[in-house]
Amino acid sequence: MTWTGDAEEVTLSGNIGCTISSIEFTYTPAAAPHVGETIEQAYQSYVITGAHTAKVPAQSFGGSFAIPEYVDYDEVRYYITEIDDYAFYNEDDLFDITGGENIARIGAHAFEGCTHMRSFSLDGGVLDEIGVDAFKNCKLLAYYESNTTTPPVLESDIFAGDELLNHILIDYFGVGAYKEAAVWSAYESIIDYRGIDASVGEKFFDLVQMYTGLYEVTTPATYGTPGEAKVVPYTSYINDIYPITRTGTLVIPEDANYMGSEYAITGIGENAYKDSTRFNAVMIPQQVTSIEAGAFLNCTGVENVYFLWENPNTITWYDRDKGLEFATATSGKTKIYVPKGKLAAYQSWAPSWASCMYDVELFDVDVTQAEDPDHSGRFYRTFFDSENDYLLPPSVWAHVGYVQDNEFILRSIAYDGQILPKNTAVVLESETPIYHLIKSEGSAPAYTGQNDLRGTDVNLAVSSLPAAQQDKVYVLGKEAWINSVRQVGMGLYRYTGTTLGAHKAYMIVGGTSGAPTRARFLFRHEDETTGVENVQSDKVQCTKILRDGQLIIIKDGKEYNAQGQIVK
Repeated sequence: MTWTGDAEEVTLSGNIGCTISSIEFTYTPAAAPHVGETIEQAYQSYVITGAHTAKVPAQSFGGSFAIPEYVDYDEVRYYITEIDDYAFYNEDDLFDITGGENIARIGAHAFEGCTHMRSFSLDGGVLDEIGVDAFKNCKLLAYYESNTTTPPVLESDIFAGDELLNHILIDYFGVGAYKEAAVWSAYESIIDYRGIDASVGEKFFDLVQMYTGLYEVTTPATYGTPGEAKVVPYTSYINDIYPITRTGTLVIPEDANYMGSEYAITGIGENAYKDSTRFNAVMIPQQVTSIEAGAFLNCTGVENVYFLWENPNTITWYDRDKGLEFATATSGKTKIYVPKGKLAAYQSWAPSWASCMYDVELFDVDVTQAEDPDHSGRFYRTFFDSENDYLLPPSVWAHVGYVQDNEFILRSIAYDGQILPKNTAVVLESETPIYHLIKSEGSAPAYTGQNDLRGTDVNLAVSSLPAAQQDKVYVLGKEAWINSVRQVGMGLYRYTGTTLGAHKAYMIVGGTSGAPTRARFLFRHEDETTGVENVQSDKVQCTKILRDGQLIIIKDGKEYNAQGQIVK
């Protein structure tokens, strides 16, 4: 009797009619012609290990790495079953790991030294091996998740040095086994089932809001309901990773993400920014309702403070009556700006600061109907003011734009806490549909780079433009279609109206030589350029190897150490 075929289909053949006491099968798998070859997909690399398997090899990657269930290559499907030894060893730019339905093995030192990694979430339930020191010194790792019910046998404390680890979340039916297993049992107090909510007092770090603080949960998020958190002082080990060195404006964020939920930042904790001297301005958004003692004590470099609350009497600020915060305020160095028309209310609320308070005009923005469906949570509008600089509030970016090959390219020139200079037509991008632009004192340097946008301070009749331009005006639209195919969520449309709105930007395309061949332009952000000096940054393709126990990164034929220094 013979057995022929490959791993997916076999055929049994032989004589029938005799008595068989035993059968021995010898199975030789079909050849796997691509074993060892590398597959590149979406800036991620995979190495083929068998006829239908592949692994995540050593590589440099920035941001969040989503491990797919499989990758297709040369008409063959390869399931991702392994994260190799040293796969992301000392990768500073790796933030999160998700997916991995078929991962059965995590190699030794796979994530060791990933000091900025916040979370690890494995969807599959087949993980049965985790190598030595796999998650060692992941100092910002807040939670580890896995569906596996049987705890993998550990040869070492894989979470050694992970000082922010709050949760080890696993399948409900495996909780007991994990709490009793060797090495895992040392974390019994934080082992729980997947889906559990965060608890009051848990600390976490959101890398999107880097340099602004560590956060502490004050109201846990529940299913479908955001939670609340406050800023708390950095611990010494986080200060080693992300020292608060930001100059310019310190913008208290509106929200942060933790365990897949949004947390509104409603408080600034005791001594949160005490003795911080690098930033010269502070912006406190409207959703902050509590500021504890010493939050800004001895922030002697602060010259401008912006309060955005409509009603200051709803704010609890423990030090305001004594005037302890912003120690230089009463000396006249610090100016505190409040919304126009609210000055008397603020001076009554904090009489110690009354002499250094000033009101400032706000430009109200409401783009509720301008969400880009292809870029979830992003809202766009154009803006122009020839007379005033503006301070951008939290989660707002200003982009100039230019046309290239039927694409309208956005180039960021300012973001939250930075100044949008006067006489600069821009596209504003925000994470919230309603916000304020804050008129800024002084004069910011003019923007002198390429910008095909122009703007108007007043309602501008299209008929007032030169005749050759009147049919070549383009404005920002909600959708873009080319040849009846939807391309992106936003684009530039040929304007068919009669009046351009005040404080809006537009573009003239075609000059006097005629209209472009297409009636609308695609819309995208300019690609970030990354120099080889920082070889581990996002979108930089590198090869990692270990030589004599040292990590070596190969990029464009040159070799770098883990710090990005050329060694060969």
